[in-house]
Amino acid sequence: MDQVIELASDRETLEDFYDMLTQVVGNAETVLLKLECGGLHFQDVLDLTEQFSREIDVIKNRAFAAHCDPILELITAVESVVDRMNEVGIDFRGTLPEAMLMILDRIVFMAEDAYKYNFIRIDSFNAVQGALAPLLNIKKGKEFVAAEKAREILTGGIVSLEESVENIVHNDLIKDTVAELASDKRVEIPELTPGESRETINEKLEEDLTFFKSLADEVDLIHKNWAGRTDFMMPIALGMNAIARNCVDFYQLQAAVYLHDVGMRFLPDELLDEKGKFTQEHRDQLRGHPGWVIDNLDLMEGWNEAAWIVYQHHEKMDGTGYPEGTNGDEICDGAKILAICDAFYSVMARTKSRSIFRAISEINACQGHHFCPKWVSIFNLVIRIQTKVYGY
Repeated sequence: MDQVIELASDRETLEDFYDMLTQVVGNAETVLLKLECGGLHFQDVLDLTEQFSREIDVIKNRAFAAHCDPILELITAVESVVDRMNEVGIDFRGTLPEAMLMILDRIVFMAEDAYKYNFIRIDSFNAVQGALAPLLNIKKGKEFVAAEKAREILTGGIVSLEESVENIVHNDLIKDTVAELASDKRVEIPELTPGESRETINEKLEEDLTFFKSLADEVDLIHKNWAGRTDFMMPIALGMNAIARNCVDFYQLQAAVYLHDVGMRFLPDELLDEKGKFTQEHRDQLRGHPGWVIDNLDLMEGWNEAAWIVYQHHEKMDGTGYPEGTNGDEICDGAKILAICDAFYSVMARTKSRSIFRAISEINACQGHHFCPKWVSIFNLVIRIQTKVYGY
C-alpha cells in the first residue's frame, strides 16, 4: 500500500474541487501553449503571464476552501515560481511552459485521487515538489537547465540529454530491475485448451500472426484516433520485453498486442464516440471487451498465453481494474507491459497538443497503483533509447 496523506474534506467537496481544477488547468494549458509557440509581442507575453497567474490564484483559493492542504502547498509553490520568473526577468519560453504543464497534470491526478479515495499519495506529492525545486531557484540564462531538470524528475530521467544509449542500457538501476523481473515468481497461465503445447504451433506462427495483424488493422480503422495505433505500440512492447531478456514469450506478446482490442469491434459506434460520462451499461460493455479472446478460443488455438495477456491488460496493481479486479501479484508480465503501452498511446491520442514528454510523465504518475513500477522503469528505458536514436 502506498504511503498517503489522508484528507478530512467530504467527497462532494473534493469532487467539486476536482471538476473546477480540470477546467481551470485547461484554461492555463491554453495560455501556456500560446506562450510556448513564441513569436509574441512583449505586451502579449505580459498579458498571457498575468492570465496564467489569475488561473493559479483561482486554484489556490479553491484548494484552501476545500481544505486540500497538499495541493494548496504545491499551487502556492507554482505561484512562487511565477513570482521568481517575474523578479529575474524570465518569460515562459522554450521548455518552461511544458515543464509547468507537466506539473499541473500531476496536480490534477492528485486531485482525482483526493475525491476518489480521500487521500493523496505521498510519492505523487514528492515528485511534484521535486520538480518545482529547480524552478523555485531559476536564474536568468539557466531557464533551459531548470526546465529540463523538472521534466527529468517527472519522466523518470527520459529527458536527460547527456547519456549515451550504451550507458542507459548498462545503468545499474536498470540491471537491478531486470534481475528482479527475472527472479519474480511467474504468474501461472491457465490451461485454456488442455493438452496444448507451444511446439505444436511453431509451424503456423507467421500465418496466425498475419491473421491477427489483419484483425488489428481493422480495429485501428474504426476510430479516427486509432490510425497507426498497433504500429505505435508494438516496438515499445517488444522493446520492453527485450530489455527484460524476453521474460514473456516473444510471439505470444506480439499476438496480444494485435488482439488486445479486437473485442472493441463488437461495441456500438455511439459508445466509441461517447463524449460525456459513461452509464453503468456502457461501463459494463467496455469492461467486457478483454473477454473476447477467452470466449473465442477456437480462433486462439495455441495462443493461451496471448489470450491471458489480453484478458488481464486492464487490471491494475491496486486491484481496481477490470474484468476481475486482479491485483499486482496475480497479473502476468505480458499484461503489465500491454497495459502501459495501451495507456501511453491513449494519452498521446487524447489531444494533439499533448507532448510525448507530458504523456510519459502521466505514465510515471500512475506507477504503483495502476502500473507495475518495475515495468514503468523498463518503459522509461525504452523511450529514452528511442529518444536518443530517433528523436522527438
